[in-house]
Amino acid sequence: MSPDDPYLAYPLRRRGYDHDRYEWEPIGSRPLPTWPGDAHAALLVVVPLQWFRFDGHGALAPLGGPSKEYPDYREWSWKDYGMRVGLFRVLDVLERLGVRATVAADAETCRRYPRALDEARARGLELAVHGKSANDLHHDGLSEAQERALIAEAVEAVSQAAGEPARGWLSPSRTQSERTASLLVEHGLDYVLDWANDDAPYRLNAGGGQLVSLPLSYELHDVNAIWQLRHTAPEWAEQVADAAALIDTEGREEGGRLLALTVTPWLLGQPHRIPHLERALARVTEHERVWSGSGTAIVEAFCAGT
Repeated sequence: MSPDDPYLAYPLRRRGYDHDRYEWEPIGSRPLPTWPGDAHAALLVVVPLQWFRFDGHGALAPLGGPSKEYPDYREWSWKDYGMRVGLFRVLDVLERLGVRATVAADAETCRRYPRALDEARARGLELAVHGKSANDLHHDGLSEAQERALIAEAVEAVSQAAGEPARGWLSPSRTQSERTASLLVEHGLDYVLDWANDDAPYRLNAGGGQLVSLPLSYELHDVNAIWQLRHTAPEWAEQVADAAALIDTEGREEGGRLLALTVTPWLLGQPHRIPHLERALARVTEHERVWSGSGTAIVEAFCAGT
């Protein structure tokens, strides 16, 4: 290979990570949070509310989006089911079990489904930002100005729907560019849900500021497990219960852990799956030392207890 090859000029080719967001620290070598009530683990449930463009997608396909030629009534209406029916089943399950969740909504959902956002707020749920729409992914092909505009539009729409400044961010399809984290700090956000690399919160360097990363499980992400990997809903529920049992044990022995789950209304809100969602969350909350909190509540407890 020639020494002039551009591959060798990669600016972050070095020992350690190829980014400056955080240093590598094993979970046992850093302070872990103390949760309210001396809980061993915190439970975070994130309910994504997404609007998919009816005319499909471009070069980058969103996770779970319509994939056929326009007009794809079948897959688009399947996703719309989540907003019309599935969401309300999910909210009822959360309320019955006393689980405090965070609803991550994109800007187009705020405009097109305001009654759904009103329902979430009426039940005391936090609203986080989920980008402009499910189709507007974040990547290095965007200019800084384009990405800044996407984030600004999304933060403004969700903050207006919430009646207060939004504090959390979940990228559409969990996509980021090299600059996304820095732009989130610029727009006043406190935490991000995109990274899936831990069982406890940690601090993420972002330009001149800092975010708290709440690692949202991708192994247990319902769309990944059920829709992509074809696990059944009973299998998913059993996996969640197994994860909660181990995280509760590790939290008791070693320090506060986080179990962060995605509950997608168009998938788990289906009538044949919703009983398994309720069974899974009931198994999690039956542990005496599991505390359920919104994203903001978990961030505040983490910052106060580390």
